[in-house]
Amino acid sequence: MKKIKLLAMAVAMMFTATCFTACGSDDDGEGIGNIDLPTPQYEQVSGKYEITQAGSPYESIELGASGNYVVTRSYGGYSLAPKTEGRARMALPAKRGTTRSTEYDGIIYGTFTSLGGGEYDLEGFGTIKLEYSGDNVTGIEVTTNGTTTNYAAEKAPTMSNDDITNALCRTWKIERIRDVYYDKETGKTDDITVTPENPGEEGYDMPVEVLWSKSGTYLVSYLDGSIGLAEWKWRDRSKGTMYYAWDGYWTGDYCTITFDGNRAVIHDKWEDEYGSDESWTYLVAED
Repeated sequence: MKKIKLLAMAVAMMFTATCFTACGSDDDGEGIGNIDLPTPQYEQVSGKYEITQAGSPYESIELGASGNYVVTRSYGGYSLAPKTEGRARMALPAKRGTTRSTEYDGIIYGTFTSLGGGEYDLEGFGTIKLEYSGDNVTGIEVTTNGTTTNYAAEKAPTMSNDDITNALCRTWKIERIRDVYYDKETGKTDDITVTPENPGEEGYDMPVEVLWSKSGTYLVSYLDGSIGLAEWKWRDRSKGTMYYAWDGYWTGDYCTITFDGNRAVIHDKWEDEYGSDESWTYLVAED
């Protein structure tokens, strides 16, 4: 099993070997810290709306709490794991406040705005309108390239509405990543810090944005515009530890999040017979 780190760091020193082991232990300390974050603009409408109608070209349309959307196509055999080869170069994603979108391996990711009346403009995709029966979404009206189609849909189950989950589930910008790797064979330690402005050997594989949602979606956007889509769930919410899975494969790997106002740090580590690796990903929320 190929071990892919939380943010899929593709630093040159990292191995492509198999048989990586899960990391972390119960005595690693706790996360959480000081939470001081406002409610994201689209918290009330946020959710993953799954298309239940047969023959739909879309599997789901998700609206993130901070104003980002994720559309997954229901065809094409796309990979949910981030890729590290064959990417086209692109500039840094636009700063918050501008709209953008990108499509990669059957996943469309971008920003959206409300048009009122349950209708939303998904930049680079089209518009959608949520259809309700009482308080429940029963369908989505999708307009792309001037064509409007109605699909039966339902909202996927969401996690509990608590302070910690509310703080995590939004879109975060990545300020920097520090990665420390120890090679057991040579005894050498590499300590590298990269940023979107200075990605070093990481280059266009540098992750720059991450989204968590209460529907269990975990998405990473990279400097070159490519996307990695995965899943997450709490391991121990009170300690800020969470499991994550690529391609639906839950290995027991987990990380820890610590909040500090509108910033947070993700701590992730692993060890195998060849070496050990530890990383700290520094995030900022702009909600």
